[in-house]
Amino acid sequence: MNKKVARVLLLSLGLMGCSQEKNQAPAQTSETISSVLSEEIPKESKQTDSTIYSEAESSQLIMAPKIYTESEKQVISQEFLDWASYRAEIGSMAVSNYLLGHGDWYANTVNGEIQIQNIGQGIPGYDHFPIHLIGGVVFYTSKEPFYGYDERPNSEAIAVGFHRLADLNMPITQYLLGDDGIVYELGGMNPDLFSFSGGYGLYADDGTKVGGDSPYVFLVSEDTDAQVKYTEILMKYD
Repeated sequence: MNKKVARVLLLSLGLMGCSQEKNQAPAQTSETISSVLSEEIPKESKQTDSTIYSEAESSQLIMAPKIYTESEKQVISQEFLDWASYRAEIGSMAVSNYLLGHGDWYANTVNGEIQIQNIGQGIPGYDHFPIHLIGGVVFYTSKEPFYGYDERPNSEAIAVGFHRLADLNMPITQYLLGDDGIVYELGGMNPDLFSFSGGYGLYADDGTKVGGDSPYVFLVSEDTDAQVKYTEILMKYD
């Protein structure tokens, strides 16, 4: 067992149940999956910045939401995915940009709800949400020796999710790119998170929440490299 695998296994134990439920204090860990990945990247290729992103500072870091065109979202998402794919390959992990299937999905964050998709009849609609999704990625450890971008989830059934492809004994980590300029993160080993809908909630056509509110809350990611990269990408569209 090499050093990285040992550390990730220890981290996995610390992340069990770390998928945050409302009204519960976030689990405290000394390092995250993102920090393990970060240390695998050669120093000369890493982004550096003096800004430290934390949940406590999140209210000060929120950008005035900008309305992006669909083509801009696609380009932004692809550029972030390219960066994440290289990072995953270096860290011996897989990454996918497949998030959800059909439906009016949302996610709870520390800064309010983020609209994932709006497929229904416009209820509750764009203006209901303080944040809107531009894109996102999911990091996981593949059961097979597969590293970097993984397109296999695109052909998996919604009910199957990542269960057939991912090592369920290792953490899975989701990054959501908000139009407020922040990368939000949710991760752990809770079996729910390996479903494509894991961590999300769903609105019905009448604007009510299916099955009640989602119990999960995405935090402001402490992955400074990801925050810096995302800001760098968005600056091209100011």
